[in-house]
Amino acid sequence: MQFGQKGIKLMTKSQAISKLDKIIQLLWDMRDGTQKEQNIVSNICDLACDHKEKTYQAKEPENNVQENYFCENCGKDFLYELE
Repeated sequence: MQFGQKGIKLMTKSQAISKLDKIIQLLWDMRDGTQKEQNIVSNICDLACDHKEKTYQAKEPENNVQENYFCENCGKDFLYELE
């Protein structure tokens, strides 16, 4: 893995091709009806993002903010991991 501007980790060409191949296969599976659409988006997100930078947001009732735990890069919710 290489580092780009501001220390952002860049994947190698072979890593990117491998992830894209998996994403394309998921899309074909969705087209064929073997995968449910809601699972496709989650699976693509997991292939495209490593979810290494997660943030916990404590509940703030006075500000109408709910508890949350999410990936900083893609926004995927990981609140279930806290249960």
